[in-house]
Amino acid sequence: MATNNMNAAISANQVGNVGKMDPISLPGFGPSLPGDSFDPMKYSVKYMTVDFGDVGSIADLERIETLAIRNQGVYILSKEKHTFLEKAFLIVGYLVKDAQE
Repeated sequence: MATNNMNAAISANQVGNVGKMDPISLPGFGPSLPGDSFDPMKYSVKYMTVDFGDVGSIADLERIETLAIRNQGVYILSKEKHTFLEKAFLIVGYLVKDAQE
């Protein structure tokens, strides 16, 4: 019964820092086209450090995020913000579809 109470609290936005996971946003979950299923053997995990003081680094982030929102073989897994000596950095973890052989 505790699970039902927790689900009700989450639905009512009464629980801080806890949210529903949207299965559609995860690769391999939710509706997909026939033959368009997620195969982890066709993807690689990549990490990128973005320096907000470097225009090229920001352009790389923009390219990766654009591919992700267009569903073109990239899935953003994580983003972590860091500051060091008055510089702002973002560490991005993502999946990228391997090149077809």
